[in-house]
Amino acid sequence: MIKAGKYEFHPDPWDNISEQAKDLVRHCLDVNYKTRYKSSDALIHPWISNVISAYLNIYLIEWKAS
Repeated sequence: MIKAGKYEFHPDPWDNISEQAKDLVRHCLDVNYKTRYKSSDALIHPWISNVISAYLNIYLIEWKAS
């Protein structure tokens, strides 16, 4: 079904997953290889950028406190 692009995000466990994260998954599962995300595309997706930014902020706060 995934190969045909026919998938859905079932409520359990996807209810607690952000729309940005689901958007990233959709792009990675794109059946069209020309528009499917490559790893470099995924790394600049807003969800990944936000996660990296959050971890960097935590790291900097802890670093400054030490």
